[in-house]
Amino acid sequence: MSANQFRLAALVLMFVLVAAAGTLLQNDRAEAQAPPPPAAPAVGRFQISAYATPSSEGLNPGCYIVDTASGKVWHTRLGAGLVEVTKQPLLPSP
Repeated sequence: MSANQFRLAALVLMFVLVAAAGTLLQNDRAEAQAPPPPAAPAVGRFQISAYATPSSEGLNPGCYIVDTASGKVWHTRLGAGLVEVTKQPLLPSP
């Protein structure tokens, strides 16, 4: 082995040792991540409840519509035209 090859091998070995020592001296440890927040439940803004009552013409259908964000309730009947808002909302006003 010539002197130049010996110096090159020593230099490569020294580089490997310095890199290994740097890796061993690093104190970066893996840490657990915080769990993601739970997803909000899938709730729609409006809920509809339909009904039908017997009448002299057959059935008298209608429905109630509830705004789940504000608590207001609407009622409509077949042939009644416009929707009527009930007197009291289900939820108290903030």
